[in-house]
Amino acid sequence: MHRVTAHLVEDAPATLSRFSGAAPDNHVRATMRWTTSNGAPKSVTALVATGNKTGAPTTVGLDDAGRIQPAPPTAVQARSQGAAVGAAASAGGCVLAPGCWWVSRVRLDRHRWAQWDRAWDEFDAHRGHRHA
Repeated sequence: MHRVTAHLVEDAPATLSRFSGAAPDNHVRATMRWTTSNGAPKSVTALVATGNKTGAPTTVGLDDAGRIQPAPPTAVQARSQGAAVGAAASAGGCVLAPGCWWVSRVRLDRHRWAQWDRAWDEFDAHRGHRHA
């Protein structure tokens, strides 16, 4: 990913309306324009901070095909995402281990009950009892 400086083509709204489709961190969609490395103008609609005026510079991240990409997470965001994934993995392990134990226990109990049934049937057969 590489970054280019784009300039706003229109003023970004200074206040957010309830139905503006704005991001939760006070960003709104606005049209930006920049010049590619071969000199061709390119424009796109992306999120910018509210209140920016026409011509204001904004940094845009582009992939190799020239498509706009979201900014990479900051160090704080990466740490918090890592902590959330770690907590979810720990919780999953805490559920998975007892779950595996319980499934094993049920299967072993069923196997033991079947063995007991066979042993009682054999015992009854030697004593002359018959099941109906």
